[in-house]
Amino acid sequence: MEDSLNTVESGLEAVPDDADLLALRDEILQRLDQREKQLIATTALAEAQELRQQNQLQEAIAVLSRALREAPDNSEVAAFYAQLEQEQAQLQQQAAAAETLAIAQSLLDRSEFTDAYQQVQQGLQQSPNDSALLALKKKSNSGRHCSRCVIKRKNSLSKTHWKMRSA
Repeated sequence: MEDSLNTVESGLEAVPDDADLLALRDEILQRLDQREKQLIATTALAEAQELRQQNQLQEAIAVLSRALREAPDNSEVAAFYAQLEQEQAQLQQQAAAAETLAIAQSLLDRSEFTDAYQQVQQGLQQSPNDSALLALKKKSNSGRHCSRCVIKRKNSLSKTHWKMRSA
């Protein structure tokens, strides 16, 4: 293709206003540009796939982002970019759920049932179907209920104790 361009350029030196040669040069330049963009896209896709396999999602997204700036019409790059962004969002959501779960479990271990329940509720707002959070919600809710029963029982015993002392 470069040889063809050189030939056309030589012809244009001899006849600079030749419409056919000018059109041919434009077509060759356009094809060279398309080929370069395809090479950029192919290289970026391969690099991004390798980075993804190495769990380097952020770097893979950056590679595809640069490729999209160079080849914005490449549907393969755009589709893979969108897929990786969605995967990254899911991973961030899972990480947030895991952090919430750890905090709630720690609160539950200290018998801070109400705080644990509130922490789980916050986590479920972001990840409503997280099975671990749902299980911990039941646990913390049971603990809240149980602790209320203990408090009522203590209050009842205190009242009985005071009645017995008064009598």
